[in-house]
Amino acid sequence: PPVVHRMKAIQVPMQAGKKYTITLGNAAFDPGLRLNGPSGQQLDAKNGQNARIVFTAQQPGVYQIIRASRNGAVGQFQLTVLEQ
Repeated sequence: PPVVHRMKAIQVPMQAGKKYTITLGNAAFDPGLRLNGPSGQQLDAKNGQNARIVFTAQQPGVYQIIRASRNGAVGQFQLTVLEQ
């Protein structure tokens, strides 16, 4: 059978030269975490219940953080974005 992915996208403004730590935790399912740049290109991706992306923005703009689940799973999760 085909794999069905459910996604939730969150728009986050970021500043050039700033470092960001994006953490997806406490998920009730097996999630994936993806970061897309202002022009839509994928910059990084991690999988697992405590996925983390550490990223320094190269340009200012609105970045997209995407939380995805495999096999259509749904449930609560905690997403944290820290600017350093």
